[in-house]
Amino acid sequence: MHISNMIDDSTAILSLVGCIDASVCRRFRRECEALMHQQGITKLVIDVSGVEYFNSSALGMLILAREMAMQHGKTLQLHYPNERVWRVLQIANFQRLFTIVRCAPSTTFCTGLCCATA
Repeated sequence: MHISNMIDDSTAILSLVGCIDASVCRRFRRECEALMHQQGITKLVIDVSGVEYFNSSALGMLILAREMAMQHGKTLQLHYPNERVWRVLQIANFQRLFTIVRCAPSTTFCTGLCCATA
């Protein structure tokens, strides 16, 4: 699992690549906490486009990130889940808890069916 972050104006983007399981939870939490304490950040985007494997540990990590964002007065969005990750998020009813952006506006292969914000 690779975790990287980038700040674009008032938005922090946390990109996840690889398999999300219990072994990365601690590192993910540290990254989120660091971003939550940065001045000027109002929104955290978690980019899951590179995620290959997603289990209940990953769902717990996202709930934790949501709680941290709420405590710090920040918004949180999930961006670009692939079809497998999207199915897991749907089964868990995460579209009720998160704003989920299904595909990037500049995606050339997008059919338009996935581009709605859930």
